[in-house]
Amino acid sequence: MRPARTSEPRSAAAAGGCRPASAGVHPLTVLALAVAVAAMLAAPAGASARWFTVEIIVFDDLGGEGLHAEHWPADPGEPSLRDAIELTPLHEGEPDEAVHAYRLLNRSTLALDDVRRSLRRSARYRPFLHVGWRLPGLPHGAARPAHVSPRLVDRRAGGTGPDGVGRPAVQGTVKVSVARYLRIDLDLVYSRPGNGETETPEAAPAKFRLVSERRMRSGELHYIDHPLFGVLVLIRPLPDPAPERTGGLTNHAHTVAFGA
Repeated sequence: MRPARTSEPRSAAAAGGCRPASAGVHPLTVLALAVAVAAMLAAPAGASARWFTVEIIVFDDLGGEGLHAEHWPADPGEPSLRDAIELTPLHEGEPDEAVHAYRLLNRSTLALDDVRRSLRRSARYRPFLHVGWRLPGLPHGAARPAHVSPRLVDRRAGGTGPDGVGRPAVQGTVKVSVARYLRIDLDLVYSRPGNGETETPEAAPAKFRLVSERRMRSGELHYIDHPLFGVLVLIRPLPDPAPERTGGLTNHAHTVAFGA
């Protein structure tokens, strides 16, 4: 059984029948949030910015209907982490305005906090990962994926284990590249916690894989779905940074992009 794969371009604003809007969160709420984000953050056509802020929210569907939607493989496989770059926190005292690739941004810098809170208020959806980082816009062959690991999971998403046991988790890669359009490649394995009734200490949560390739528009909120979880993605262009703000922008970008 192949992992779930999606490739049809679709935005949260355009997908009126998408899963997050079907219950818990009113469709008009998601639509209004998507339109508001696009209006505030969309870049004019032909903008010269080649650095981008990538922001994702991963949430699970607590309804559980997707468990019986099809026969899921016992082992969906694991994403390749070859050439993936770890997302690391900003250094102490380092401002968000500093342009460094693959550094986790402070929550105050993220644009989708209202969307995350809306999902948290729903009875059906549980956002458990909300992170953002910056990267240079490179062609697909030169771009490097970011490693999204279980250690990034929001500990407020439930469970009590210090290592995330009992919480939903996601592991895999997110790759953003630029040609004539923005492109995102996702390869994520979602670990669903047990229900607590039949789970034993040795039992591992069931795993489900999402592989998706999608064309994107900057400043537009996109929704990539799976029967058991979903991913919201927003990619925003940065203005061309002044040299004094980058701390060695060119050299750092070369190191990050090519492993030099």
